[in-house]
Amino acid sequence: MLPPDFAFSQQNLQDFHDCPRRFYLRYVEHLEWPAIESEPVLDQEQLMELGQTFHTLVQQYLSGIPADVIQPNIQDEALNCWWGNFLALDLDLIGKHYYVEEMLSVPLASFRLVAKYDLIIFDDEGNIVIYDWKTSKKAPNRSKLILRIQSMVYPFVAVRASAVQTRSSSVEPERVKMIYWYPEHPHLPVELDYSSASYQRDEAFINDMITTISSMGGREDFAKTDDLRLCKFCAFRSFCGRGDTPGSSDEDVLSPSSTDEDAFDIDFDSL
Repeated sequence: MLPPDFAFSQQNLQDFHDCPRRFYLRYVEHLEWPAIESEPVLDQEQLMELGQTFHTLVQQYLSGIPADVIQPNIQDEALNCWWGNFLALDLDLIGKHYYVEEMLSVPLASFRLVAKYDLIIFDDEGNIVIYDWKTSKKAPNRSKLILRIQSMVYPFVAVRASAVQTRSSSVEPERVKMIYWYPEHPHLPVELDYSSASYQRDEAFINDMITTISSMGGREDFAKTDDLRLCKFCAFRSFCGRGDTPGSSDEDVLSPSSTDEDAFDIDFDSL
């Protein structure tokens, strides 16, 4: 059903977790259904653009372009505030190896599991720090972020990839930390420590998900979610007969899994 070169990621695994049918329509049938995911559309599009621009600015800066060269090109007031908050973060990168917008890939359950890191930092003592920029305007919710597939995939892939690269099984999960950082809320980072127990748990969980998905057949094997509230923020809701009206970004619902997850203020985990 899936091609042998199919790559699993936190994005498509979250889709399957939220709604198996959405996974099938998006990644197996490659269906493009032109539905509005949430209202107000213009605000969401602007936030998506700001989020993408912020990621680009950070990438430029961490790639060696001086801040005073980048600053004059920032015209948006909100983006300028985010940029100032990022510079105030004053990341300690001296003597460390770091990669920006880096893709790592590891084998798992006969497929590849990939993760794209906004920033991943290695030091000579074996410590790994993962930063993920979240450009939502809502304050972070630690308990909900912990439950996201991303919080499993990113540290797991970092440990597994490091072990492969060093040809060693001695990479310690306890030396891995993941930080969700919000430029809108710079003093509210969500720091998640990792452990050997977490690594083993995540390996089993992700392996089981991939094995389950790869063993499934046609569309009917991929059931629609039982939580109709999720459908309000899904582009396929009218295709699935789950309504025509998009949900509002004002509703208390983490981001839609159908697009860049920093783009919207929708939190599916709070439903």
